[in-house]
Amino acid sequence: MSAAFSVTVEAFYQTTFKQMSFVPEELGIFLFLGIICGACAALFIYLHRQLVYFIRRNKVMKKLFQRNYQL
Repeated sequence: MSAAFSVTVEAFYQTTFKQMSFVPEELGIFLFLGIICGACAALFIYLHRQLVYFIRRNKVMKKLFQRNYQL
């Protein structure tokens, strides 16, 4: 690349941000939100695993999914 190549960034709107982007009071909310989202993800994985085990063990489901694999 040559020295003549440059990138120009132009702001469309004037922005101002506080010096501290996160207030310490918000960190508790973020912690709570992370715990709730993690618990929901773990519950989803657990329920999906139970569904897959049910389909593998159930004779009717095995026959249904062997014939119609697109279900």
